[in-house]
Amino acid sequence: MTQEKSSRERRLLILVVLLLITNVLTAYFWLSSDGQKTIVITEKEQMVQDQNLEIQELKDELETYRGKNSQLDSLIDVAQSELDAKNDEIAKLMKSGKDSKKLIARLKREKSNLLAMKQKYMGQIDSLLTANKLLTEENQVLKADIQEEKSKTEKLTDENVKLFNKLSVGAILKASNIVAEGIKVKSSGREVSVTRARQTEKIKVCFTLLENRVAEAGNKDVMVRIVSPEGSTLYIEEAGSGKFTSEGKETLYTTSGKVDYQNQDTNACVYFTKGTEYAKGDYQVEVYADGYLIGKSTFNLR
Repeated sequence: MTQEKSSRERRLLILVVLLLITNVLTAYFWLSSDGQKTIVITEKEQMVQDQNLEIQELKDELETYRGKNSQLDSLIDVAQSELDAKNDEIAKLMKSGKDSKKLIARLKREKSNLLAMKQKYMGQIDSLLTANKLLTEENQVLKADIQEEKSKTEKLTDENVKLFNKLSVGAILKASNIVAEGIKVKSSGREVSVTRARQTEKIKVCFTLLENRVAEAGNKDVMVRIVSPEGSTLYIEEAGSGKFTSEGKETLYTTSGKVDYQNQDTNACVYFTKGTEYAKGDYQVEVYADGYLIGKSTFNLR
């Protein structure tokens, strides 16, 4: 009896020991599995945080280049949109419930993709900045060239204006050998020079337009102004008198004529018929062409 009791106690003891060993092993494996799970979750979350931080840093870095030129701004807009899409993609991966190990592998690939993206955009930015720098330098050279050409043009224009002014002054005709006299026409039609006022039927003014190679050749309108001894201009519209502009002022002329001028000495005469008796005294004669006074003389009627 005592021996049988001792045998049962031994079996019970063995059973208790086996149960204890089983419980210890179960607890060990459970804790070990949970620890691995915790480690995996922590690594995944850390990778997500790191990638989000890298994406934000890249976005911030890209923004520092904004405002330099329109092409660069467009590139930055595209890059920012792609980075936002990358953030959304990572967030979806976290919510997908995929196996943690597979998710970590995917996140590692995305990290490599992000690095490649950064290298791509920074390379494009560097190319644009280099191109913009070269363009700016070319523009500066071009502006300098334009300014130099402008200065040359202005200088040439000034010289041309001066030359034109010289030529304009040089182109003014000159009249010499101005002879004015009273004329009486005989019954035969022959003109006779007279000096008495009561015998004078008309006044004849002859002159020579001097040679001028600079002046424009062709028909020249020559106006003659005859000033009476009283100081008034002899003026009868019916006799061919009129008005013209001389050096910016309206002036009366007594008579006029067209002269075919070919840049060489040219003789010409014009006439004025008053129709009434002329006053006695000294008369002033002024000859004009192209609006300029080109010669003057005097004559006397007794």
